[in-house]
Amino acid sequence: MLLRRLFAGLAAALIALPAAAEQQAQDQPSLDLPTLPQSAPAKKKKKKSKKEKPPAEAPSLSLPGEAAAAPPSVPAAPSPALTAPTLTPSPAPVAPPVEPSRTADTRKGFQLGVYKLEHPGQPDDAAFDEIEKVLRSIAEASPSVKASIFMPRPPKGCELEDDSCFAALGSFQQLDRVLLGSLTKAENGMAVRMRIIDVAKSARVAQAEQIVASTDKVEIRAWAESLACKLLVPSGCTGTATIDADLPEMQLLVDQKPIWRSGKRPEQITLPVGVHKVRVMVGQRTSLEKSMPVLRENWTTVALYARQSEDGGLRLVSAVEAPKGNDGRPKVLSSVDAKVGGSSRGWTKPTGLTLAAVGLIAGGLGVWQGLHGKSLTNSVNDRYQKQGNRYTQTDFADIDSARTATRNGNILATAGLALLAAGVGLTFAF
Repeated sequence: MLLRRLFAGLAAALIALPAAAEQQAQDQPSLDLPTLPQSAPAKKKKKKSKKEKPPAEAPSLSLPGEAAAAPPSVPAAPSPALTAPTLTPSPAPVAPPVEPSRTADTRKGFQLGVYKLEHPGQPDDAAFDEIEKVLRSIAEASPSVKASIFMPRPPKGCELEDDSCFAALGSFQQLDRVLLGSLTKAENGMAVRMRIIDVAKSARVAQAEQIVASTDKVEIRAWAESLACKLLVPSGCTGTATIDADLPEMQLLVDQKPIWRSGKRPEQITLPVGVHKVRVMVGQRTSLEKSMPVLRENWTTVALYARQSEDGGLRLVSAVEAPKGNDGRPKVLSSVDAKVGGSSRGWTKPTGLTLAAVGLIAGGLGVWQGLHGKSLTNSVNDRYQKQGNRYTQTDFADIDSARTATRNGNILATAGLALLAAGVGLTFAF
C-alpha cells in the first residue's frame, strides 16, 4: 500500500515538472527584447518549445530514472537569448539631415515680407508680376535679409500711405519689416516708389522715389530694381547692356562718359541697374541721346543698334523700335560708309554758292565803278573842247574822281571774278 502511494506521487511529480518548465520559459523576460531584432535561433527555439509539448503530456512513457534528466534540458533554452545582445552589433548612429529652414536661421538679419506691388494696371499684368518676383530676388540677395516671403493682399487692403496697417499685416505673419513698392501715375509718366516699414515701430525706416518720364514697362522695371537695390543692397546691383555698333570708328558715350570698346560685336558693358543715356560719335558727328534700361537679368539680346546713314548721320535704334523679321527678331540694316566728299558736301555746296554770289556782287560793283569813271572822263573832255582846250579847277577834280572810279572798278571786277570761280568750283567740283 505504501509502495503504491510512492509510485503515484512520483508520477504526479513527473507530470508537473514539464509544465512548470514550460511556464518558466514563457515568463522569461529576456526573450522579448523590443530593441533587438528577432534572430533566426530565437525562432527555432520557439518552434522547438512547441514541438516539445506532446512528450511532456505523456508521463506514462517516462521511467523514473529519466525524470532527473528532463528538467535540465528546459532551462537551457533561454541561455542563447541572454547572450544575444553581445553577439548582435548595434548600428552606428546616423546624423539627421539638416533642414533648409535651420540653415536659413543661422543667417543674421531680419525677416522681410514683400507686399504685392501697387500699380494702376490690370491685376494679372505679367509685366508688373515680374517686378514683384524681381523685388523678392533682390531681397534674397541682400546681406541684411535673413528670409523673405510674399505677402498676399488681404480681403480688405490697406491705404497706400497707412504704414501702421502694413505693419499690422507684417506682425500677423511674424515679420520684422515689410517692403512695399508702388507705381502711381504722374503728370509726365509714372512715379516709382519703394519703402521699408519697420513692423515693431509701425513706421517707415527707408524710402526712395523716382519720376519716370516714360510709360515703357521695361524702363519702369529698371527704375524699380534700381530703387530696391538702393534700399536693400548697399553695394548696389549691376547688369549687362548690349550695344551693336557695326563700325569700328564709332565711339560710345554712356551718361556723357566715353566707353572703351573691346572690338567685339555686340559690345557688352557692365553698368549699374537703372536707365542710362547713350550717344554714339564719329569724329565731330554725334547722334541724339537714347534711353537704355539695364536690368539685373539681361532682358534682350541687343538693347541698342548704332548705325550710320549715307549722308553721315548717326542714329541709335532700340530693340523695341527696330523692325522685326519673319521670325520676330529685330532686323536692322547695316551702316553705310559715308564718303569724305559726300560727307563734306553738306558745307561745301552752301559755301560755294555764297562765294559765287559775293563774286557776282563784287563784279557788278566793279562794272558800275568803271562806267562811272568813263562817264566822268567823257564829261571833262567835252568841257575841255568847249573852253578852248583849257581845263578848269572843276575839271581837274572830275579827272581825279574818274581815275579812282576806274581803279576801283577794275579791282572789284577782278575780285568778283575770282570769288565767282571759287564758288562754282566748290559747288560743282567737290
